[in-house]
Amino acid sequence: MIQCVPESAQERLRIKLREENKTEEILTPRLPSLLNIRSKILDEEMRNTLAMMIGGPRTARLLLDSSLSGMDSTVFNSAVKGQGPFLTIIKSSTGHVFGVSEENNFSSSGSGWWIPGSPNNFLFSLKAIGPQQVVKLKRSTVGLGIFIQGCGLHMGNEDGLVAFCENRTDDDPAFELAPGYEAVGSKTLHGEFGDYEAVLMEVFALFPPMRKGELKGSNKISLFFLRVTVVAFPWPRITPWNFMASF
Repeated sequence: MIQCVPESAQERLRIKLREENKTEEILTPRLPSLLNIRSKILDEEMRNTLAMMIGGPRTARLLLDSSLSGMDSTVFNSAVKGQGPFLTIIKSSTGHVFGVSEENNFSSSGSGWWIPGSPNNFLFSLKAIGPQQVVKLKRSTVGLGIFIQGCGLHMGNEDGLVAFCENRTDDDPAFELAPGYEAVGSKTLHGEFGDYEAVLMEVFALFPPMRKGELKGSNKISLFFLRVTVVAFPWPRITPWNFMASF
């Protein structure tokens, strides 16, 4: 009787599991997330979906967690002052997950005003519940796109997304379905237009991923001062003669 030799270790494991009457559990290595972010809202699938919408890998730093700091506009304004780009992620009481990725720097002073907004700004929904599908709404050429100072977050000429103020969404002409999402057919973010009840909101500053061997700013400064210290204060050279002369 001729026995077939398994072509791979995985095949040998399948045979072993069948012989032992066990359920097949072939473990595959987990790929690293494209979006390096510590979020209470996003799961792995949503992180990678959002990274693809953004256009590649990103690293995120937490600016605001509403479970710790609340949801009023002053908290948001303080967190994002002078920041950009940043990411706002919202989880509603209905379980929907949606938000905005925006690249404009929020004003640190003066009264608020509307501006066209970056063409890279977009609204998103990451969880399909009922009629709501995963969707990306990109900045259109219509109207003004963002209110950059004061009274929380306002995206769109007619409040496509409002948060940390009144919480609501609307069918805003300043945003349109992005290529690849036209089949969704709806611009809603949480199953319908109108008010939503937020149970958790997170805001993150976004950065490109660090390249291999690249130092963060603080580490570069530390390394600079270390080099200066070594050059300015060289260690004395110890020889048998000056060592004996010290006694």
